[in-house]
Amino acid sequence: MRGVFFGLERLYWFQEEADDEVLAELKRCQDELRLLVQENERELRAMLALLNEEMVRQDIRRKLAAQDNEVSSRATKNPGLTEANNFHSHAI
Repeated sequence: MRGVFFGLERLYWFQEEADDEVLAELKRCQDELRLLVQENERELRAMLALLNEEMVRQDIRRKLAAQDNEVSSRATKNPGLTEANNFHSHAI
């Protein structure tokens, strides 16, 4: 009976050792994932800053296009204004 108990005890010891190895690997993977999450957060913040800058540029482009269309529309309705503006710009 003692041999069987010794065998079970040894089996439990091997199981604990295997569990320790699995636990160590899980912790290593978890640490690696934490680093990846931190890196992803930094990249995301940088991308959001770039996105905000691009949104400002697009808003400016949209406003400039609207102003350009308005000027073009007025010039089409009043062709004499563009000739007068050309005259004044060359006179200066």
